[in-house]
Amino acid sequence: MSDLAITGPIGIRKHILEKVCNVSEGHEHNYDHTTIVVRGSVKVTYKYQKDGEMVEGETKEFLQGETIFIKADVWHTIKALEDNTIYMCVFSHRDFDGLVTQKYIGNQGAYN
Repeated sequence: MSDLAITGPIGIRKHILEKVCNVSEGHEHNYDHTTIVVRGSVKVTYKYQKDGEMVEGETKEFLQGETIFIKADVWHTIKALEDNTIYMCVFSHRDFDGLVTQKYIGNQGAYN
């Protein structure tokens, strides 16, 4: 489950993984963002494009209170290591050209 909040110049997407081993399926974004582990702990697995193919990257574990920097265009999967894990993704608003803007202008596609 996830919820999107628009807070001033940023967006915050809250994710809840109710059971250990629940996963936020692999995905990527066209922007850098920070993820904060609010409760529980997670394992993040990264994949990268190399020569037109997706290759396995590193896997790291993060505990409650830790932040995760996820670079643009990096495929990532987030897995709960504890029941009732909560994490929040924090990112800047984007305009229709993909540039950072100080307020939300309705460009929902920028957050995919």
